[in-house]
Amino acid sequence: DRVVATEPVNVSGLTRDRVVKALQTSGMFQLVGGGADSTLTLEITGYGVTPLNGEQLGAQIAGRATLHDAGRKQIWSKMGIGSSNVTGALEDYVRNPRLWRLAMEEAAEKLARQLILHTTLEERE
Repeated sequence: DRVVATEPVNVSGLTRDRVVKALQTSGMFQLVGGGADSTLTLEITGYGVTPLNGEQLGAQIAGRATLHDAGRKQIWSKMGIGSSNVTGALEDYVRNPRLWRLAMEEAAEKLARQLILHTTLEERE
């Protein structure tokens, strides 16, 4: 709790930013401010610290992206989990709370890639 209080992370905002970046990179959609013929929603289903690389702790974010048409009919949905490569012992996070932000940023990036960039054409249809 002390680490998270020292280095707070807006997990939804961070992940949303990474998904938008992945969408822009993918060219799958044209992003518009309004009047779109479809809507992509992002749901964060869980996040936190998890054991990674043996006894090391890393960040993990789970989420779902769902695409709806203008009538709110579901076109496509995909779930994913992003885990950080940044890991450390609990003591490392306490000594350097910035590790928490770095781990969460990496987990958000990996989740966005899974949801958007690592999606086949068949999954999109």
